[in-house]
Amino acid sequence: MLRCWTKLFGSLAEAEYDGHHWTFKRGGFLRPHVTVRAQASDEDLAVLDLSWGGSGLLRMRSGARFRWDRIGFWGRRFAFTDEKGVELIGIEPKFGFVRRTATIDISAAAARMPELGLLVALGWYVIMLIIDDEAAGGAVICCS
Repeated sequence: MLRCWTKLFGSLAEAEYDGHHWTFKRGGFLRPHVTVRAQASDEDLAVLDLSWGGSGLLRMRSGARFRWDRIGFWGRRFAFTDEKGVELIGIEPKFGFVRRTATIDISAAAARMPELGLLVALGWYVIMLIIDDEAAGGAVICCS
């Protein structure tokens, strides 16, 4: 799914799912966001505009929109919801000493969506940014 960060430092990462290949890159400081592009393309397929707390709105080039939110009191579960607030994909990270994994809940509606792989990979990418930023002493994702 999320293959790798392309450089030791920086936020550019590559992901693939079911024959689709994307790159993710965060940007912005006052208006943090993540761009999604088809691999080797300069055109955005989607942009996830983020708030300082890590929630946001994903705007797809197709016109589809999804909310990205931290769920629960401690905010260790994350989810993409539709515009009505119905959870489509829930991701709960689990971190061991060496390995990072997650439990992913996919609704029946999300399982039929063409955006499924992109949403799961993008969600994991954003979680990794948030966790790394929190470990570095900040609770926001900003700065590229």
